[in-house]
Amino acid sequence: MNLVIFILALVALIVVHELGHFTVAKLFGIKVEEFGIGFPPRLIYKKVGETVYSVNLLFFGGFVRIFGEDKGQAGSDPRSFANKSRWVQAAVVAAGILCNLVFAWIILSAGYMVGLPTSVDHIGVGQVQDAKAMIVGVLPGSPAEKAKIEPGDTILSISTGENATLAPQTAQAAQDFIKAHQDESLVIKTQAQSGAQSAYVVKAEAGLVDGKKAVGIDLDDVGILKLPPHLALYDGALLAWSMTASTAQSLARGAAAAEGAVRRAAAAGG
Repeated sequence: MNLVIFILALVALIVVHELGHFTVAKLFGIKVEEFGIGFPPRLIYKKVGETVYSVNLLFFGGFVRIFGEDKGQAGSDPRSFANKSRWVQAAVVAAGILCNLVFAWIILSAGYMVGLPTSVDHIGVGQVQDAKAMIVGVLPGSPAEKAKIEPGDTILSISTGENATLAPQTAQAAQDFIKAHQDESLVIKTQAQSGAQSAYVVKAEAGLVDGKKAVGIDLDDVGILKLPPHLALYDGALLAWSMTASTAQSLARGAAAAEGAVRRAAAAGG
């Protein structure tokens, strides 16, 4: 089910991105040859005016074919992408990213209107209700990963299997209990968003976190934040911007790391 949701979300993001290119190209009078959902071979299609609209078999995204993008195709046609001014070309290219930002803003704002899982430490307005200690991450190679503990589950209780048992009200309380019993096997009971409950036996190991043993779970206090439309639009904009900035920073760090690796390899070879 998670895979299906991921694929649908990915398709939606790509189609919205291509729709941005399509819309701005049309606004500036550039000829658009085809707008497709998925990738060929075609399943169904219809030509409206000069543009073919298609739904394709490989349902993993979408595309737009703009006349004049390929070298040698443009000629002297004034409706070619290549023959438009640089600022028009830049607007067509940037429109895809802008549409993704607007789409993310709308989706996140709608989420806040109906109630969105949110950390109590969120940046924005509104009060998070019914916060619980939630597993927000599992470290690779950790006891938690080996036990198949799932991110997104809330912790119902932690016990040593004897007399020490805690039903944590906060993430900090759960962390303190694990730290106080880091040399013992722990039974962690969790509840998924579907309501299904599970129990896992783990024992903290050294080497995951500096200075102490750990089971390898990241915890946060997460509840539901529900907002009226005007505040939902505000918080949706903040979260969309934060996610965009974080993504850009991650890409920049990845590019810098790759560049450094290339330089080291070149230096070693030279």
